[in-house]
Amino acid sequence: MKIDQLNNLVIGGFVVTLSIETSDCTGGVALIRDGHPLAEVVLTSKETHSRRLMVTIKWLMQGLGFDWSEIGLLAVSLGPGSFTGLRIGLSTAKGCLLYTSPSPRD
Repeated sequence: MKIDQLNNLVIGGFVVTLSIETSDCTGGVALIRDGHPLAEVVLTSKETHSRRLMVTIKWLMQGLGFDWSEIGLLAVSLGPGSFTGLRIGLSTAKGCLLYTSPSPRD
């Protein structure tokens, strides 16, 4: 990544990170700036992460007034834990990255 691209990810001098935890039946989503959590949602439902993760991310970001363009990093737990849960977390992060990345045609 080039320095000018990294500078575009920084808000008020700090990178904003969207953190995703799906390695267990209790998961979570957090927004973090400069290593300090801005907000966290803990998911303790019997529903799978695939049914609640994106809704929770959207709710958290809207509640704090964040747009995808303001997210500089995505952090995802890598386990140990449920293989399916880990796949859901990683696939969600990948989908978010593809959604927010400029098209190769641009």
